[in-house]
Amino acid sequence: MPLNATIEAVTKRIRRRSADERARYLERVEAALYLGVCDKIVPGMLIGALRFGHLPDRGRVRSN
Repeated sequence: MPLNATIEAVTKRIRRRSADERARYLERVEAALYLGVCDKIVPGMLIGALRFGHLPDRGRVRSN
């Protein structure tokens, strides 16, 4: 279902303006994944990050 033209234009502008910040955020998330020392620590780190809202949902991260 297509969006209203105004909503679509505003959404594109917001995505364009936030692209740099989103890229920096994704770099931090990726770096955090490399901090895990063993396979038992990484899931706990991800669960903790998700619980405290440090990782966005998948749809928001991948949309461009």
